[in-house]
Amino acid sequence: QLVIMDGKMIYTIDLETNSGSKMENPLYSMFPKGTDLEEVGKEMMENMGGKKIGSETVLGKNCEIWSVEKLMSKVWIWNSIPIKTEANMLGMNMKIEAEKVETDISVPADKFKVPAGASLQDMGNMQNYMGN
Repeated sequence: QLVIMDGKMIYTIDLETNSGSKMENPLYSMFPKGTDLEEVGKEMMENMGGKKIGSETVLGKNCEIWSVEKLMSKVWIWNSIPIKTEANMLGMNMKIEAEKVETDISVPADKFKVPAGASLQDMGNMQNYMGN
């Protein structure tokens, strides 16, 4: 599965079927404008009501643990990169954890584009589903 955040849109594509969905990112309006990624990340977490609650080593990286109660989630962040996330969304417990972290590598620009011919269902704005 490929997930691309491009401006205020989020694309989720199943690479086996070349189909998926697109929706407006409900958190886009909370993204601060700035160039210092670490400060932008902290400000974004605070804008969502997040609080730093501790630290823990994950994959050898010393991560800050942030709790975002209104999203019912915790995120382990290292150098502005979410290494681990636990969330309870719509009654489902989710856990996402990186298997490895590589830095200083070259990534082709086409990895950040929706694959040609992808069939995408427009989900609109996620806030519509959250009752806001």
